[in-house]
Amino acid sequence: MDSHSRSIPVITTKYRWLGRYAEGLIWPLWLFVVYQLGEERWLHTDSAYTLYRILNHQPLFYDRFACELLVWPGQLLTYLGTPIQWVLQSINLILPFMAWMAWAATAKSAHRWVFFLLFFTGGSEVFFIGYSEIGLATLAFLATAMFLDKNKHMHTTHDQKPLHLLIVGLGFTLMYLSHPAAWLYAPMLVGIGFTSLTKKDWIRLGIGIGIVLIAKSLVFPSNSYDSGLYNTLIDPNTWIHFTNLWSLNYLFHANWFFIPAVTALACLLIGLTKPWRWISVLFFGIIAVDTMIALLIYSQGDAHINMEKFFYPIAVMAMLSIPTYLWASQRPRYGEYRLVRLTPKQSAFSRSMVGILPWFLSLSMLLGMQKYRPIYQNRIVQLKALVKEMPSTKMISHQDTLSQRVFPGSLWGLSYETALISSMNDDENNQWLPERRNGLNTNGKTKTMKAMNSEELGDWENIQHRIGDTVVIGAPFEMPQRTDRLNPRYFKFEQGTTYQKWNPAANRN
Repeated sequence: MDSHSRSIPVITTKYRWLGRYAEGLIWPLWLFVVYQLGEERWLHTDSAYTLYRILNHQPLFYDRFACELLVWPGQLLTYLGTPIQWVLQSINLILPFMAWMAWAATAKSAHRWVFFLLFFTGGSEVFFIGYSEIGLATLAFLATAMFLDKNKHMHTTHDQKPLHLLIVGLGFTLMYLSHPAAWLYAPMLVGIGFTSLTKKDWIRLGIGIGIVLIAKSLVFPSNSYDSGLYNTLIDPNTWIHFTNLWSLNYLFHANWFFIPAVTALACLLIGLTKPWRWISVLFFGIIAVDTMIALLIYSQGDAHINMEKFFYPIAVMAMLSIPTYLWASQRPRYGEYRLVRLTPKQSAFSRSMVGILPWFLSLSMLLGMQKYRPIYQNRIVQLKALVKEMPSTKMISHQDTLSQRVFPGSLWGLSYETALISSMNDDENNQWLPERRNGLNTNGKTKTMKAMNSEELGDWENIQHRIGDTVVIGAPFEMPQRTDRLNPRYFKFEQGTTYQKWNPAANRN
C-alpha cells in the first residue's frame, strides 16, 4: 500500500449518509430551512419573475441553458396544474437536494465536505433571492473536480476512458452554460485535470469543449447585460480610479467575507513553510486574479444583496485553499516529509479540524440569516397587505409611494410579486374545491400593481390608450402581455378592465 492510499480515510457505506463527523445531518436540517424560507426567497424581484414565467409556460433563459436542470420540476408540476406552493418549493429545493445526492455519491472521498461550500460560503442575505444560476455552476464545478480527483486513483480501462472524458466535458459545459462567473473556477479545474489526464485526453477534451462553446457563442451570443459587465475589464477609467471603486469599498467592509479571506491567507502563510510552497503561491495567485476580475466587473456596485452574490465564487475559491493545501501535502513526492514531520496525533487533529468545518460554516450561515430574515418576512407581509388594500385588480401608483409600502428591494418586479401573492392566496383557500381541481379560478381574481415614475404617470392617458384593456404591464424590459395568453389555472384577470391609479390616502378615507 503506497503513502497516498494510507492518507485517504476509508469511509464505508455506514458513513455514506451520516458522515464521519455526523455532517450528514446538516443536509435534512438545511432542506427544512430552505423550505421554511421558500416564499421570502421566491417572491422577490427576479426570482418572482422566474416563477411567474414558469407558471405561464414561458421561456426563461438567454444563454444559460443548463439552468433547465433547476426548473424542470416546477415546469412539470405546472403542466400538472398543482398549487403554486408546490411549484415554488420544487424549484426551491432542487439545488440543495442535488448537492446532497452528490455528497452521498462521493462517500469514499476525503474531500467531499467541499459540497457544503455551495451553501455556507456566501453572505447570509443572498439566500433570500437565491443564486441558483451561479449555484448550479458551482455545483457542476465541485462535482467535476471531485470526479477528476477520484478518477486519478482509478484504474481506468481503455473502454472506460471515452465515458470518463464525456463526464468531465459535460461538467465543464454545465459550468459555462449556467453562469459566466464559472470562468473564475476554470483555472483550478484545469489544474486538477493536468494531474489526472494525459496530454492526449486534454487535446480531445479541449477540442470537444471548444466546439460546444464556439457554437454556443455563434448561435446564442452573450446578452447585453453580460457584455456590458465584460467591457469594464478593458475600460481605462476602471483601472485609473481603482482605489475609489464601489466594489472595492464594499469588499473591505463585507463581514461575511472575513472567514474565506483569512482561510486563504492562512493556507498561503503555512504553505510557504512547506516543500510544496509553489502550489500554495500559485493557488493564492489564482484567487487574487479572480478577486481582481470581480472587483473590476462589478466596479459600479449594486445592492448589498447582489454584491454578496457577485463575490460568492471568490469566497468558494478562497475556502478551497484547504483541500488544495491537503492535496499538495499528500502528493507522493512529499510522503517522506509527512512521515518524518507529522505524528499520527497531529494528522488526526488536522482531519478533525476539517471535519468540523461544515458544522462551523453552517452555524455561521444560519446565525447570519437570522439578522436578515425578519426584514424579508416583513416584506412578504407588506405585499400581502398591499394586495388586500387594492380596490381594483389592475392598478398603478408612483414608485415613491410604493417604496414606502414595500421594502427592501427594487420595485421592477412588483407586478409579478402581487400577481403571485393574490393567486397563491386564492390557491390556499380554494384548492380542494371541485371547480379548482378542474383548473378554474372562480372564487378570486388575480391582482397586479405596477410601479411607475412621474413621467409615465403624466403620460398615462396616452399609454392606456395604446395598450388597451386586455394586457398586464410587467418589467420595463418586457412588452405588456395579453391576459388571455396567461395560464388560467393560476392567473385569472377580469377581462375588459383598465388600470386604475392607486391613492392609498383616498382609499383609507
